[in-house]
Amino acid sequence: MADNDLKFRRLLDTSHPVNLVFGQPDDGLSPGDASGSIAIMFSPPVIALQGDTAPGPSWRKVVAQTSNPWQPGQQRSQGASLPTAESTPYRTSAGLPWAPGRPNPAGLRADWDRPGRASPQAAGAWGIGQGRGAASGPGWQASARAGAAKSTAWALAEQRSALTLSRWQELARIAEDQLGTWGQGDRRSLATRALWGEGSGLGLDERSPWQLGKLPDPGASVIVPWVPPGPEPHVCYRPPPGGAVVVEFKTPASTDTLIEFKCGGKATQIVVPVRRTYIVQNNVSLTLVDGTPVPVDGMALSLDADSWTWGFSASLPGSSLALVTPAAGGDPVELLAHINGEIYRVMADSLSRARAHGKSGLTLRGRGRSAELDAPYSPPINLGTPADRTARQLAEDALATTGWTVDWGIDNWLVPAGAWSFQGSRMGALNSIAAAVGAYVQPHAQDRTLYIKPRYPVAAWKWGDLAGGVALPSAVVTQEGLDWISKPAFNRIFVQGARAGVRGRVTIGGTAGDQLAPMVTDPLIVHATAARMRGIAELSAGGRSVLASLKLPVLAQTGILRPGKVVQYSDGPDVRTGIVRSVAVDAGFPEVWQTLGVETRV
Repeated sequence: MADNDLKFRRLLDTSHPVNLVFGQPDDGLSPGDASGSIAIMFSPPVIALQGDTAPGPSWRKVVAQTSNPWQPGQQRSQGASLPTAESTPYRTSAGLPWAPGRPNPAGLRADWDRPGRASPQAAGAWGIGQGRGAASGPGWQASARAGAAKSTAWALAEQRSALTLSRWQELARIAEDQLGTWGQGDRRSLATRALWGEGSGLGLDERSPWQLGKLPDPGASVIVPWVPPGPEPHVCYRPPPGGAVVVEFKTPASTDTLIEFKCGGKATQIVVPVRRTYIVQNNVSLTLVDGTPVPVDGMALSLDADSWTWGFSASLPGSSLALVTPAAGGDPVELLAHINGEIYRVMADSLSRARAHGKSGLTLRGRGRSAELDAPYSPPINLGTPADRTARQLAEDALATTGWTVDWGIDNWLVPAGAWSFQGSRMGALNSIAAAVGAYVQPHAQDRTLYIKPRYPVAAWKWGDLAGGVALPSAVVTQEGLDWISKPAFNRIFVQGARAGVRGRVTIGGTAGDQLAPMVTDPLIVHATAARMRGIAELSAGGRSVLASLKLPVLAQTGILRPGKVVQYSDGPDVRTGIVRSVAVDAGFPEVWQTLGVETRV
């Protein structure tokens, strides 16, 4: 007899179509020591049948209970965990309610285990079965817990390592100095604080790929492919047809053989566009000449038309004392100040330290590299003109054996022998030569080069001829100040030399020359060229002017604007054109600002 056969020895009871009754008295047996339990589990069902019968004349009523269909178990393959399937229903006429069965001896009881999976036709849901004899009908009772692998396809999985549960997990606690991304670290050079630095200047149409956009117009949109601009032709000189070279002289000839060629054409102007927001990536650092970083909290640079060297100051932490202390010989420490891609070489003239409440700070002051041409770094020299020399040659004589060069940006003139002599520093000699014709000396940011520039590249009464420079809108200026200045408006002046000099009369064209300015004398006014330049400078300084103070960031397309730069400042409908006379840079990282002093005309 198979383990899954049920045999009934009573006749079919048709009083109820589906009940199977166990435990009713039969064959003279009375309820007594029989007991049983039933356990039913669904999804998939597991049925365990077990009956115990003890000898005796009495019967005990069957007790039935239903166990929880869900229980912890091992996950099994899907093919072995199919729940009950639909089978062909049997006729209800063959159904038999629960009927009493005949108990078997205890030694003949058999445990009912889960049968193997049958085909859907043979393993149907609960249906009506035919009545069987009760001889082998044991009672129902709780069966032994079946293996979890046979109970259900879905079950609680056993706990595994956290590495397989989630990508995120609790890590072991580490040292405190490694917990935070931002913390107190070693002071480093400011050059490493910003990944974005100063780039090469581009054309205006390439300066920013992002601009203010707008909603597309109604209708179909036409996408015009962007074509990169080709190389611009050289704006300084374009050969005429046929390749002939045309030389045009616009400067009166002098007595020497010096010929200066200047780039013709209209000067190119840098235009700063009007934007709602200006984004500047500042980069500030201080290093020694050999590249050693020097920790710095802030720096300041300044230069004006009457100064021949840059002014410099910096705030440093006390830990930088060893890096900026002068050597035993007393030579100053040379530093490189990096501000938004521009490098300025300075010399530390003085150093002071302040300490309070355990915190110390250093204040460093110095000048630009050109300070080495003045006291106390340069001894006095004696210069003269034992033979005829040009003014430019006299300036080069003042810089002999120093490694410095002169970039001569004004007209040159001849100085006769014995007309000029000088005693003092080398820089003093250069200032004397430049000031004789209303010019000034401007140092290079880091090289050993000095520029000689005219104070007024065009006369004040021809102010509209100023071209080039930088066009600044009021949107980029954070602070503005205007000072109206009135001076006597002269229209004629006499300038004169000394022993071998000339006397020149300079009058503004188109005027009566009736407003005479005080006469000016200088030993180097020994030529009409020198007299003309000095006269124009003196007369241009008079009249009404407006000194504008403009504070703006150090933009990539403008850099630091030095004295002599032409600026066109637009404030709505008002446009003021002027010349930069001073600049002060405040580099307190992360903010960097420059304040310009611009001379304009009313």
